Amino acid sequence: MIKRVPIKVNRKPIKLNSNQKIQMKIWEAMEITREDDIYELSQHYNMLMMEVTNKAGYNSLSLSGYTEHKNWIHFESVYEICRMKGWDAKLYLEAQFERSRTWTKFKYPFPNTLYSTKAMKYFMAYLGDIKIKYKQDVAGRKKERGKETKELRSRVIEEIVKSVERVLDFIEANRRMEGEQAKAMAIFNHWEQMSPFYLWSIPWFHDVMKDIDVKKIEDYKREFDRIGSSKSIQRTIEETVQRVEETFRLPGNMQFK
Repeated sequence: MIKRVPIKVNRKPIKLNSNQKIQMKIWEAMEITREDDIYELSQHYNMLMMEVTNKAGYNSLSLSGYTEHKNWIHFESVYEICRMKGWDAKLYLEAQFERSRTWTKFKYPFPNTLYSTKAMKYFMAYLGDIKIKYKQDVAGRKKERGKETKELRSRVIEEIVKSVERVLDFIEANRRMEGEQAKAMAIFNHWEQMSPFYLWSIPWFHDVMKDIDVKKIEDYKREFDRIGSSKSIQRTIEETVQRVEETFRLPGNMQFK
């Protein structure tokens, strides 16, 4: 019988010199920056999607653990392709949305279609057109940069202001109604023209929404769920609604029993 004897290996810790340690820290910092850049790219995609679909709060990645989401690898691929070719990644995304405007089934590109051969060829032609069109234009170089991504907080504030303005227009057109009643009627009759961010702040609308039987309400329910999962968005909504309604002197909400 063969007796097995374990082999002992003397393991010595790897010692890094000061230069190697600095290099490691630089790599770590670069990886963190890279992840932030890819996430920002996904936020730019979200903004473009909201412009096309007219839906607030669109998310292409999960709110937590977003690097594990199935779409992360697609944004990562777009980021790497643009980095290697020296392209502006945000402008690249905008070009893909421009390309999809002529499509029949969907008017927007899915993340997994963003870096196909056709997509890259389209962008090269798109970039060439810009350079030719603005060759003698000082602003031409600016055209080669993607537009700034709106922060979520900015979108929340902007959409709430627009919603409050719609409510105010209805109240002014129906002066015979009492303030709270006119506000409630404006929201009930024209909720489809208002932002989910604003409607989330109306307590009674949460109950009314359960009985509304139209397809669009499902989008609003999903937005409410997203808002409900983010304390920071909730705080932004509450603070903005209070400030904006006070500025426009809007009445309070009706109390339903």
